[in-house]
Amino acid sequence: MGRASRASNGLECLGVYRGREKCQRARDKSGLPVLVNQKCKTCGEQRCKAHCKCHRNKTVNCKGKSGPRGVSAVATPSVSPPPPAARPVLAPVGRAPAPFCALVETGAWYRDFCNLVENATEVELASYMYDNTAVQGALLKRLRSRTAFCLNVYVDTEKFASGGPVLQKARLRELRSAGASVYLCKGVARRGSFHCKGAVVDRRFLFSGGANFTRQSDDNDEYCYKMTGPVVRQVLERMSAQRESGTLWKVL
Repeated sequence: MGRASRASNGLECLGVYRGREKCQRARDKSGLPVLVNQKCKTCGEQRCKAHCKCHRNKTVNCKGKSGPRGVSAVATPSVSPPPPAARPVLAPVGRAPAPFCALVETGAWYRDFCNLVENATEVELASYMYDNTAVQGALLKRLRSRTAFCLNVYVDTEKFASGGPVLQKARLRELRSAGASVYLCKGVARRGSFHCKGAVVDRRFLFSGGANFTRQSDDNDEYCYKMTGPVVRQVLERMSAQRESGTLWKVL
């Protein structure tokens, strides 16, 4: 198409503002200027979308041949939403104990945990799977008492869906009916599991190690630790994030 015939189809873009570079953005790849059917109504320049003042000023109201037609386009910032922020972790209930870490025999570890639950105001419990009889009894007794008590339980989504261990779903349902919140959690990778094992009592004591909170762990040889100090807050921060990313179990 010659320049004369092109002129009947519109106005040629004048190219780079205050520069010698000519527009070569014609849609037919001919290296000729873009044809604009009208001057830009916003800036009044005879230039395509890539060269007019609107583009230079980062606005989107240009009306050249390469620009949007009809109603002026509205700028929509392409900003990804920030990840959910974990809730702030509160200070320990009462005076924080001095930092320590002790390796405890499994039976004594459970007994110490259950004794602390009796007078606790809150417990956060994470376990890949759950059905421990002694822990279940202590938590239900505390939930059914007349004083305020908050319990959050975190278990692995896939293990929960698979039905194992056999008493897990029934016992979690019992806790939930008594007032606890149960969260179904996943690993950080697509094929990963929620393999965390730990319980925090009153933001003061952490019970953790290799043991899941299951009946089977009573018979296992496990490394079980009771800890206090900064690690308690670190674990609570992880649990707070897992609470935000996990799914609250609502099915009875």
